[in-house]
Amino acid sequence: MGTVSLLFAVIAEQWPFVVKSHKKEDEENIALWIARYLGCSKLAEEDEVILSLIRDEMLDVTLNKKSRSTLKKTFKQSQISNLSSKDRQEPKDSVSPILEEPEPQTSQPSLQEVFGNRLEQSTYAEAKPIYLLIGEAAETAKDLQFQQMSFIFGEIAARSALILANPLHKMYGKVNKYTNKGPKWDVGKIPSYRIDKILLREPEQYDGHLVEVNWLLDLLINGLRTERVSSSSSMMGAAKISQDMELYRQCNVFERCLAFYASPGLKRQIERKILHLVYRSSEVGGSTTLITRAGIFSWIQAQAARKDGNDVILRQLMRQLYDSCDQERVEKWGGLALMKSAEQTKLE
Repeated sequence: MGTVSLLFAVIAEQWPFVVKSHKKEDEENIALWIARYLGCSKLAEEDEVILSLIRDEMLDVTLNKKSRSTLKKTFKQSQISNLSSKDRQEPKDSVSPILEEPEPQTSQPSLQEVFGNRLEQSTYAEAKPIYLLIGEAAETAKDLQFQQMSFIFGEIAARSALILANPLHKMYGKVNKYTNKGPKWDVGKIPSYRIDKILLREPEQYDGHLVEVNWLLDLLINGLRTERVSSSSSMMGAAKISQDMELYRQCNVFERCLAFYASPGLKRQIERKILHLVYRSSEVGGSTTLITRAGIFSWIQAQAARKDGNDVILRQLMRQLYDSCDQERVEKWGGLALMKSAEQTKLE
């Protein structure tokens, strides 16, 4: 006995529920689709015996006359379509193929084009900005040839779509302005652009600062994931760091966020997210970069001395950075005193 697609197991299981729903039009449309799928599967040389058994089981629970008639004609329709397809392949006359004019080649529209056309024709109020967002994201991906794209690219596209679908969101204005800047994005400037527009500028709404900062930190945390490594030249030679981490280093993300941590009156929620960002960097091989480029050991020691309620978390963070860094390289860079100081802080 041959095999058939596992999708038929799902179809056979779910069909009784379609029948019990008593939605006549829906049932007839689904029955027509299943009949066509069964017929195409037979033409694809899947086991006709099993296909017939599946069809017969569906007929046993089907009461709708039109649905039953559609399912019964399943394989007859497939034979007719098979014959007609063979007929179409035969030449219509005896003219030599060399003298025949070539038929114009028609390319199938891409998913982006199909979805974009539907959005343009849609009556949905926010269809236009979302259409622009999808088009810009697609053009950016094509320009990069779908290679070397930092994870933050997909993260910001998804989060921007959610905001554009909700005009009442406090970030709507800034995201909408960004999508109207140009036909594609400069991926290498996404982190620095967002930090500049949120941390260094006034919010769109008077009470929107906390919402914007939370959104930014969530974006930075979730955008730091790629474990793929790239070379980064430094005084100590070529180091291997994650692709996302290299982008954050180039945009001075950590220096800006660590400076923002010391802002007076900063809420505990924001402080913890900044610490989460530092911890996330250690998970993608960024500990050595933070130590040698951002002075993270000295920063943690200074913040722990403030006794602001995060000192226990800071010491645990120091331990994580110390254990995950390239200790030999850090010792050459900062000397033995730096390593001893860091070890003493994490053990306090």
